[in-house]
Amino acid sequence: MIEYNPLAKNHNRLKRSIEELKEKQKRKSGELSWYNGTSKEKLQKYILSLEFENTKYQSEVRKSAIKINKFNTDIEEIRKQIESIVELEIKEKQQERVKIKKGIKEIEEKIKASEIHVKEVIKSIIKTKFLQVEKIDNDLDCEYKQVKALKGNIKSRFNPLNWISKEQNNYVKEYKSLNNSTACKIESKLSMQASISYFQRNLENLEMSISSHFDSEQKIVLQCLDELKNSLNINNKLRKNLLKDIHYLDTNSSNPQLNINDCKNKQGLKKYKIDISKLENIIICECRQKEEIEKNVEQNKGKIRKTIFDIGKLEKFDAKKVKGLIANLEGKILRKKQQVQLKEHVDRKLVPIIFEINRLGNEKIEITNNIINTNNYIEGAESSMRLADSSIENANNIIKKIEVVITKAKRFKDRLNNSVDRRSIHEQCELELGDGSPGRVVHEKRGLIREQKELINEQRDLKSEKRRLINEKKELLRKYKRQVTGINRNIEKNQKEAFKVSEKESRTIDTIVIDGNNMCYDNTSINDKFIELRAITKVASKLKDRFNVIIVFDSSIRALLRNDDEKIRSQFVSDVMIHIVATKELADKTIIKLTSNNNQTYIVSNDRYGEFVNEEAVKNGRLIRHEIVSNKIFIHDLDINIQWK
Repeated sequence: MIEYNPLAKNHNRLKRSIEELKEKQKRKSGELSWYNGTSKEKLQKYILSLEFENTKYQSEVRKSAIKINKFNTDIEEIRKQIESIVELEIKEKQQERVKIKKGIKEIEEKIKASEIHVKEVIKSIIKTKFLQVEKIDNDLDCEYKQVKALKGNIKSRFNPLNWISKEQNNYVKEYKSLNNSTACKIESKLSMQASISYFQRNLENLEMSISSHFDSEQKIVLQCLDELKNSLNINNKLRKNLLKDIHYLDTNSSNPQLNINDCKNKQGLKKYKIDISKLENIIICECRQKEEIEKNVEQNKGKIRKTIFDIGKLEKFDAKKVKGLIANLEGKILRKKQQVQLKEHVDRKLVPIIFEINRLGNEKIEITNNIINTNNYIEGAESSMRLADSSIENANNIIKKIEVVITKAKRFKDRLNNSVDRRSIHEQCELELGDGSPGRVVHEKRGLIREQKELINEQRDLKSEKRRLINEKKELLRKYKRQVTGINRNIEKNQKEAFKVSEKESRTIDTIVIDGNNMCYDNTSINDKFIELRAITKVASKLKDRFNVIIVFDSSIRALLRNDDEKIRSQFVSDVMIHIVATKELADKTIIKLTSNNNQTYIVSNDRYGEFVNEEAVKNGRLIRHEIVSNKIFIHDLDINIQWK
């Protein structure tokens, strides 16, 4: 692609001015011949004026050179500014990427913390509800035992032959108060059951939302809920039995045969209640101790199972296997890091190419918009030309009609000149032409013809102007199309360059196999000059630090160098493998076989290997070309630029 130089115009203009100055000097030197008769003073003045003009032009040349240098420095500064801006944008994008990663990690940590918090809240709510239900159950049990004891005392103490006494009324009141308290407890239990059912519904919704994260906790909650339901069912059964007993007491308390003896019975009943409450406390303590012991036993069992599992894992532990796994993981991590570094390196290489492609794309969009606008203008101009043609045609038709009227008027005029009955002719003229005077009709119609001809001339001028503008726009359109084709060509070239860069930078090379005989010839000369091992030794010593290097020679190299195998090998560094094929054998087969089984092995040669098209190395394009130009060797794909001479 030829770069546009904004200073080329000034430079060419200066060249032209210098050439004109030289031509003037020649012309004036030719004119000196007819100054022979003049005096020396005039000649000296003329020479001085020429020298003055020469110095003037030289000063202009110096000024223009200074301007050129200034323009070059300005262009260099602009280029540096663009590079710094691109680097800053790349750094900002990298910083934004790091910030986004940190934000994602923080969000994940917050989600985990919120999940843990939800679990803890659910557990605490369930525990509180369980404790409340246990308390209600305990209260109901106590009330049930008190009512049962009271029922036994009533049965044992009442005499069915006597009427109800005052003590009996006291016992009945006490029984009713117990009954009321039991009813309150039952109501509170029912409200608690309603709250538990509401909580269960909310809990089910929560379980649906976090089922994927808390499977084990969900099972525990469901088990606890099942136990809670079982305990509620048991308490309901006890409640029904208690209600039956209360009903029985209510029916028997109204029986006049029941009787209570005296205050001793009341004191005995109170003592019996105290004993029952003590026994209940003892039973509750024993139950709690039993639960704690069971919990400790379960914890110890879990610890024993864990220790047994750990012992089994230690017995099965294989240090070599673990080291192998660690090494494998480290290798994977290293490969991932290399891939990331390679991607960043390729991105840096591709930034100027992509920047150029985007610039060309924007330029193409601008030119295509200009093409669309130009086409629209041409279409509008052509439509206006068609309108002008139609208006010209209409005007010509009108002129033809007017000329017919004029011919008729002229006939009437001729008849008036040759006739005696002029009145009838005037009347006939008025009937046919709308006016009795044929001369006036001719005059008016000729005026209309002039107007139509002026309109035709205007439309023709407009048409010629539009045609001129259309030709200019079509020329501009052809120019735009040429620019678009050039831009497409440049975009395609940059895309190919980007593909080459990405392909070159992304491939991994482990081993380089060099076609030895191929690199011993300077292809730029006419007869492929043999340069011996001077270039290949420099290339091998440069490549050995980065790759495994294998050089394969034909058997003809011995005769060309007039040396045996050992002397040829001694000219290379020790890390490079040298192989010279057997007599009457070609090196091409050996080179292809060396690269066939390894995708990270590449060939450096200018041979196309047309007879090995189906081989993996040739099929996958693992061929790298080199160039020997005068005293330098280039391998562009490997960043090699060496002076070998």
